[in-house]
Amino acid sequence: MTQKILLVEDDATTADFIVKGLHEQGLAVDHAKTGRDGLFHAIDGSYDAIILDRMLPGMDGMAVLGAIRAAQLGKKVACIERSKLGGVCLNWG
Repeated sequence: MTQKILLVEDDATTADFIVKGLHEQGLAVDHAKTGRDGLFHAIDGSYDAIILDRMLPGMDGMAVLGAIRAAQLGKKVACIERSKLGGVCLNWG
């Protein structure tokens, strides 16, 4: 079964690079460009991992992560936050 990844990234160049690399590894990828769209995808979809940018328009990555964690109701999803801000993500689990 192909693993499914959600990428939440507003920068088109970065998103294209990541999507291409994941496709080359045989992974299925859905791409959301805003935090709000990413949250809707995460709640409605079934993903093996979520790659989440920290700085997104409207709803930032930390707010998205908090909402995903609250909405999963015990379901474990690996979340990888992509950020230039370093260790901030570790505080959010």
